[in-house]
Amino acid sequence: MAARQKMFFFDIDGTIQAEEDGYIPDSTIEAIRTIRENGHMAVINTGRVRMNVREDIRSIGFDGYIYGCGTEIEIGKKCIFRNKIDPDLCKALANAVRSCGAAPLYERSDAMFVDGKARVLPGMECLLELYHKQGLEVKEMQKYSDFSYDKFVIWYDGETDMSRFHRLLEGSFTYVNRGYGFAELLPLGCTKATGMQMMMDKMNIMAEDTVAFGDSLNDADMLTVSGFGVAMGGAKLLYPYSDYITKDLKKHGIAYAIKQNELL
Repeated sequence: MAARQKMFFFDIDGTIQAEEDGYIPDSTIEAIRTIRENGHMAVINTGRVRMNVREDIRSIGFDGYIYGCGTEIEIGKKCIFRNKIDPDLCKALANAVRSCGAAPLYERSDAMFVDGKARVLPGMECLLELYHKQGLEVKEMQKYSDFSYDKFVIWYDGETDMSRFHRLLEGSFTYVNRGYGFAELLPLGCTKATGMQMMMDKMNIMAEDTVAFGDSLNDADMLTVSGFGVAMGGAKLLYPYSDYITKDLKKHGIAYAIKQNELL
């Protein structure tokens, strides 16, 4: 009897690719290609929106993509799901976020925006500088009448009124604490796990036949619902949600976990 098809889910930053320098181990590329050669499916499951998944990732070869923590899903080259937020609500919430003293970055499938009237904190400055080096355009929301977003992230500090922020966003967005003064806001009903489930249902894959790799707290639900959840080495906040802790990215953690656990 032929072995059942499996579906492997991969976060990008800190899992496939090093955040600081964009390094992707050859062993990771080979492992993902071997997964597909063996008849299984490899899927990106990332917090990045579609426009922010670049060719260096795509060229590895994947069967599908879950973008923006489940806000958009693509199988092959076909979009099977896209969650859209009413533009008026987007603008109202952006004004509320600004009033709380947070530093936001708004992300949409085809664009990213900053609020030209909001605070800018160091972590945000570093990311915007990286995007500039990569040639990714980040627009100022006030200059675009079509401003809207699929999700957003914030940086915050002691001057940010987080109590008010939580009250204002309650009922509209799920708050994911990424640690270190950084958080991700997802529209209710969208997470990496909901994206996985939709992909699994579409391809008739059972949870027990899934494997997930991640390194951050926004990967916690992905690891929890998968049949086998792997935390990258060094991702200590994610360890409690994993079935296995592998080596870090630069020590060939993905290939090591696959070999040690005989996942193929």
